[in-house]
Amino acid sequence: MEGFAACEICGADAWKPVYQGPVRDGAFGNLTEETTVAECKDCGVRRLAEASCHDEDFYAGPDYWRSVAGGDGFSNSHEMMADEGLHGLWSENLGGKIVAEIGAGAGGFLDQVCDLDTPPARIVAVEPADALRPDLQARGYPTFAYAADAVEEFGGAVDLACTFNVIEHVPGPVEFLADIAALLAPTGRL
Repeated sequence: MEGFAACEICGADAWKPVYQGPVRDGAFGNLTEETTVAECKDCGVRRLAEASCHDEDFYAGPDYWRSVAGGDGFSNSHEMMADEGLHGLWSENLGGKIVAEIGAGAGGFLDQVCDLDTPPARIVAVEPADALRPDLQARGYPTFAYAADAVEEFGGAVDLACTFNVIEHVPGPVEFLADIAALLAPTGRL
């Protein structure tokens, strides 16, 4: 299928379109031109046509965060997504554990985890955006640009790693997941 390289997960080169039309680009209401989302016929992973994707530098730089927040209030615009992430863990007892968020953004999810009745022992922030890391560090989170950067300090120690709305933006999803796996404790979960 035109516009799709071999599947990054299984290596197959057989795709079927599952959606044709515009997709959200940044803040809600901003849409791309017509594009395609296709599904790998072998493993079922879905991908957006690469021509409609931004490069990795865009997601790490300030332009992405401005586009998502509409120019300001990034942490406010992502409060709902942080709530969704926390809701997904509602039955988890994180007390005494090490929790990492890969793609921490402005830290809304991490802040909510800190406020739990039984908060984690340590919270790790992984965020590629240069503009967001200083604030995460100032709030006391050990902060790294990429999961691979955190391995020296937290390799094999993370009990729970979370990532929300990130994997669809990374150019190498298998490597992305492998870097996170290197952080996990033997009984750790992603």
